[in-house]
Amino acid sequence: LATLGNESAVETGAGGGRVSPDGQRVTVARGTAGNLDVWVLDGVRETRLTFDPADDDNGLWSPDGRRIVFQSRRSGVQDLYWKLANGTGGDLPIVTSRNSNVVNSWSRDGKFILFHRLEPKTGRDLWVLPVDGDRPGTPRPILQTGANERMGAFSPDGRWVAYEADSAGVFNIYVRPFPAADGGQWQISVDGGQQARWSPDGKEIYYLAADDRLMAVPISTDGATLAPGRPTALFDARLGLRPENGGGAGYDVALDGRFLVDVLVDDGPTSSITLVQNWRPPTTKQ
Repeated sequence: LATLGNESAVETGAGGGRVSPDGQRVTVARGTAGNLDVWVLDGVRETRLTFDPADDDNGLWSPDGRRIVFQSRRSGVQDLYWKLANGTGGDLPIVTSRNSNVVNSWSRDGKFILFHRLEPKTGRDLWVLPVDGDRPGTPRPILQTGANERMGAFSPDGRWVAYEADSAGVFNIYVRPFPAADGGQWQISVDGGQQARWSPDGKEIYYLAADDRLMAVPISTDGATLAPGRPTALFDARLGLRPENGGGAGYDVALDGRFLVDVLVDDGPTSSITLVQNWRPPTTKQ
């Protein structure tokens, strides 16, 4: 993982990561003996947060940094759990169903957790879980169509949701208002896009293009309407994790504007060894 802007890097196992609200810690999914768990890194310590024999991954911070919500396959499908970020207490299930769920985003006011669910008839749909302090509410769908809608992200003011959908045959980035998802739709990416993120001030949307470049699109809003600008490339992401099923985070944006990116590390040129079997040195005549 590398943070861009104030350059630094840390080696991880399975990769993926989310930055804490204070910008000092990162969650990652790390494999141990074939099992994924959520770990917390702070640049000095590496603390394992989950210990269940099922896979646990995709840890997402609450806006106050007190909790981490993650997904786990303890029931055979992915359900959502949360746990105190300091590691105390148990893992509390907050979303359970017969179908898999993937955590996406937590609104900055702490009142909603956005996730997508795989439904047999409608594919991946966007759902929201209301949160009242320490009490999770009842989840409800906010966008269900015949297409796949996944990997949603709340805008900083909580009025918009950016997400990816394949309604046009290829995944692109779109935006809808929240909580009324029927108030219009705006397409953000042009030739394919995944993993939308908002800039900390809400004036840009970032996404991954089909060629693995990280793109930025200026956003302006006026009441109930939204106007996207022209996408521009920021840098080549070189992602080490690009989940095609929308199951994890390939990059994140800290509140100070730095990017956390799971990059493929170039180990440099490799050398080769040629092995010749049954070789005998030539004989010399006396």
